[in-house]
Parts: sequence; structure tokens; C-alpha cells
Amino acid sequence: RKLDLSKTLVQQEVGWKVTRNFWIMLRSNTGSRVLRLDESLSEFMDIVTEEYFFETLAFLPKLVVLENDFIMVGIEVVLDSILTLKRYVKLSDPIATLSLLHAQTALQLTQVALKARLTCWEFFNFLRNAPNLDYLRILELAHVNSQQPCSQEEAALLMDNTPSRLTSIQLEIMIHERRGRGLAGHYSPMDPKPPRRPLDTNLPQDRHHIVSAGKCADNNRRRQHRAHHLDHSGAMAPRPTSWISRDYD
Repeated sequence: RKLDLSKTLVQQEVGWKVTRNFWIMLRSNTGSRVLRLDESLSEFMDIVTEEYFFETLAFLPKLVVLENDFIMVGIEVVLDSILTLKRYVKLSDPIATLSLLHAQTALQLTQVALKARLTCWEFFNFLRNAPNLDYLRILELAHVNSQQPCSQEEAALLMDNTPSRLTSIQLEIMIHERRGRGLAGHYSPMDPKPPRRPLDTNLPQDRHHIVSAGKCADNNRRRQHRAHHLDHSGAMAPRPTSWISRDYD
């Protein structure tokens, strides 16, 4: 426990008790399949260490969905620790510079949404290592100073001509950190454009299978960025209210 000088001892004691009881409850709910940790938890709960977080996840062997905007961890560590994970979300600040050059393929992953600064090489490496993705959302796609943009031929070589299962992809921000064209100027993963599948926001609400913690699922979505979400005709489609599109029974 760390001493927080901005809070009274009583407030710190209450926060510690809430934290302890929450994680005890979470560890005892071993049948959980969905875990959502909103960033608003930090307003009334202490943040546990990364080691303790993954120790807790070991108590949840059936977990297939993790939406984590509370504990700062890298996606590569998450994938190594939760082999059953099918959907992963991390959209909170700060922007993470994550290495997605994952050594092992993540065959189980079908949906990923990240606020992470990725180069085009990391982007295509991740697509190659997660061949069963049908939804991908990246809030930051960067073209860094030291790297040349990917040409269509280079992207195809990197992907090893592996067919993609993607039916929906959102690249919400394109960052150009030096003069010249980035990924968008050379290659579009939406070309040829796959058919757009309607997003279904229904999930099983069995309390024994879903744990959702936080003020509001949309607290960390307060952004004015316009999503580049294309339908099958190439027209700009309305931004979906939710990206959830699979029922994990």
C-alpha cells in the first residue's frame, strides 16, 4: 500500500477495504467468462500490481472477454497469460507503445480494440499472428520517423498472402510523424472492401458469467475522433454505438 497524501487516513482505509473485497469477490467468481474493468474504478479503488492482476486472472480459467481500462498491461502479456481470450479491449489513456510483434500466433482472438501507437509493420504482423480476427479497432496508427511506409507488395509479403477473416476494421486516427505518406497512402486493408456485418450489442447477462465494474462502459469513449468505418459500397458508415458483435455462450 502506498501513502496517498491527497486523501485522509479514513479515505485510504475505505479504499483499501473496497479494493480487497473486490478482488476477493473476483477470485471467487471462477465461472466468469466476461470481465470489464472501467477506468473509473481508480476513483474509489487502489490499483493493484500487474503481478497481482495476472494472479487473479489465473482464477478465471473460462475467461474469453477482457475489457481492461484499469490496469496498465501490454497486450502481449495478456495473450501469453490468457490462452482462452477471444476479445480484448484497451481504450484508456495514456496511449501505449505496445510491441505487437507477438512470437506466438493468437488463434483464439476474434475481436481486438486498442488505443495503441502502432507502426504499419506491427499492424500487419499482428494481423498475421491473429488470423481469426473478424473485428479490429485501432485508435492510433502511427508512421514513425525511422520507418518507411509499407507498400502494397511489402504488406502482402509480410502477411504471407494469408487470407484475412476481417469483416470490420476501424482506424480512427492516422498519425504522420514525418513528411511523406503513411500506411493510408499506400495500402488499405479494406481493399477489396469486405462486406460490413451489422454489429450486435447483445451479450448474455447471466450474473455468474459476466463481471462488469465501472461507472459506465462509455466513460472512456469521450472522444471527438471520427471513425473511418466503411461499408461494402465504400461510403462512410455511421459510427456504431458499440463494437460488440459476438455472443460467447
